[in-house]
Amino acid sequence: SQPSLSSAIASMEEELSIKLFQKRGRNVKLTKDGREFYQHVCRALDALQDGIDTAHEKSGTLRGSIDLAAPPSLLLNFIPNLILSYQEQHSTQITFQIHNLSSVEQIADGLRNGTFDFGFFPNASETDSICALPVSQQEISAFVSKQHPLAEKTALSLKDLQGQNLITLPETTELGQIIRQILENHTLSVADSFTDEFSVGSHLSQNHHDVVITTSASVLTQCSHLKSLPIVDMPAEQSNICLLYSKKNHISKPMERFLSFVTEQAVV
Repeated sequence: SQPSLSSAIASMEEELSIKLFQKRGRNVKLTKDGREFYQHVCRALDALQDGIDTAHEKSGTLRGSIDLAAPPSLLLNFIPNLILSYQEQHSTQITFQIHNLSSVEQIADGLRNGTFDFGFFPNASETDSICALPVSQQEISAFVSKQHPLAEKTALSLKDLQGQNLITLPETTELGQIIRQILENHTLSVADSFTDEFSVGSHLSQNHHDVVITTSASVLTQCSHLKSLPIVDMPAEQSNICLLYSKKNHISKPMERFLSFVTEQAVV
């Protein structure tokens, strides 16, 4: 009840000899000392949870839930295969909650505020608050309508793209910049950009002479009216899948185990 809560707060403030809360109208907020004490309490609770997790880990009963965020292209194969591989080697009592987000900014915000534990995104950049570790490579491919003349081929070279109407990711994305730079180095120009893979798939169904350049893991692989063509002389090392996590938030034992697994499995 409110009186008992107020009494508990007053008792704690008296014991600590500091003011933890201050009233602002009808609201109650932490004071500067209160915020500092709160951080110590959080660290103490994290340490206690680590102790409990360590005990469970030694007994083989470690439990927990990990929230992962990734764009649609990585949810088709990469994330399911990664989780399956992890669960085959480690405790299946660790569960995963998957979140579908298309932008790296949304994933980074979720990592910072603790909504997500880890994120995965192609060619993400490290920031002051977010760590970005390359853990896997993905090929860059061309997608065309099955009615496009190039659809008769089984693979392409960059030379085959000369004179084609090319569409790729916008310059505002890391991967978009990389693809555009490679194309420019081979005197190829980009005619347009896309931000939504589903929309560009529909676009290709009506514009049979356009060519989309993106990762081979794109959701476009699920479009029956399109054909995916590897680009044999496209530098493979240019497209990395990065593991993202907050540099400041606590890493629990289940998170620590998963992080170690992913970094040990890294192929870059």
